[in-house]
Amino acid sequence: MKSKVRSFTKLRAKSRALEAARAAHQRLIAELQRTQAELARALTLRDEFMVMVTHELRTPLGVMALEVMLRQQRLAKGDLAWFSPERLQSMLDKDGRQVRSMTRLIEDMLDVSRLQHGMLSAAAAPTWPNSRATWWPTSKTSTDRCRSASSPGPASSVTGTTAASPRCSSTC
Repeated sequence: MKSKVRSFTKLRAKSRALEAARAAHQRLIAELQRTQAELARALTLRDEFMVMVTHELRTPLGVMALEVMLRQQRLAKGDLAWFSPERLQSMLDKDGRQVRSMTRLIEDMLDVSRLQHGMLSAAAAPTWPNSRATWWPTSKTSTDRCRSASSPGPASSVTGTTAASPRCSSTC
């Protein structure tokens, strides 16, 4: 009789252990499913971001490509009068805006990458009265950067706008 009780006790213990293992297995499956859903959402957001980036880069590149083609056609026709000082200045201004737009976008993408890889630190700074400058997160490997409050930067979408620090003047 003792051996039957002992066998029953061992079976009962194994059954409880099996139930505990099954419950742990179910928790792991649920966690895996949540993680897979998060990963799918992250991949969707990445894909949407890449579509937006592609569009934002193609727009200034398209404008610049058309401007180059127009200038080449004017030069091929020998129409040097079309390249007046005022028009040349206008061309340079447009080109500069397009280059700044693309550079800003690329810098924003690099900031996102640095943030993901722990190479960018973000810290809030106190607001200084009447300051138009904004202090943005800085790279651990580069010097502090600041941008005018009138030009949006990557931090406004990542950490929110932080205020100017004493290290950043409104003329940077």
